[in-house]
Amino acid sequence: VIKDNDTLWVAGANNYGQLGKGDNVHTNQFVYVLPDVKLAVAGPEFHSFILKNDFTFGATGYNGNGQLGTMDKFDRNIFVRVYFLLLKALNKH
Repeated sequence: VIKDNDTLWVAGANNYGQLGKGDNVHTNQFVYVLPDVKLAVAGPEFHSFILKNDFTFGATGYNGNGQLGTMDKFDRNIFVRVYFLLLKALNKH
């Protein structure tokens, strides 16, 4: 949940750290995780992604196939910054 003040709060299963709260413990109450979050998306395979207000991108959770985009296969239980290329489409006239 992203509150009106742009803070990220999470609850639920946390097998692989997909809640991004620094541990792998399930929680049935919402807990604060991060400030300045514009968008949060839960992935289908125990991972989550965020877009912060400064347009940086973060990922957490299961990474057995490299799906977090961290260039490795280590699971994360905190949101880590992920770098990727933005490609600009060129218009042909």
